[in-house]
Amino acid sequence: RFLVWWSMELRMYALAGACLMAATLGVMRWLEGRGRGRARWDMALYVVGATGALYSVYLAGAGLVALNVVVGWRLLRRRPEALTPRPPPEPRFTYGAAGTPSNRSGQGEDAWRRTVEWAAAQVAVLVAFAPWAIYAGGRMSSWRVVQDGPSLWFTVKLWLTLLATGVSTDIESAWPW
Repeated sequence: RFLVWWSMELRMYALAGACLMAATLGVMRWLEGRGRGRARWDMALYVVGATGALYSVYLAGAGLVALNVVVGWRLLRRRPEALTPRPPPEPRFTYGAAGTPSNRSGQGEDAWRRTVEWAAAQVAVLVAFAPWAIYAGGRMSSWRVVQDGPSLWFTVKLWLTLLATGVSTDIESAWPW
């Protein structure tokens, strides 16, 4: 019985892990900066993966927070001076193949653009997850507020009962004494 219960419980974690890996792949490819057209697909992969992970199991939010910390660190480490507001630099003009001028400004615009892209991806994930959060928020019976935390003995009994029987609810009926 324990193995059946555990395998049913593990399905959502496996799906969330696969979705988090897809989100991580999208982010890593986006951080490499393979071009504007490719960046949109990389961000789309992140949004779909992050949303799928959140829909699978709420604990995936911890993985997304960790991923956001890494991305924030990478963006700041790459160009910390580019994220501080300052007057725009003088544009440098170069001539393209057709002889038309094109603006090749500094890295500050790139850092701001990437920060805005990342923020837009976060908003997209929140917008995609919001309907489920609104729907499920009031219907979750396991989110009751506990007045006092569980005792150590209760936690040990719960863990042992889960290992022995595969049932983590109503432990008093499963516990022999």
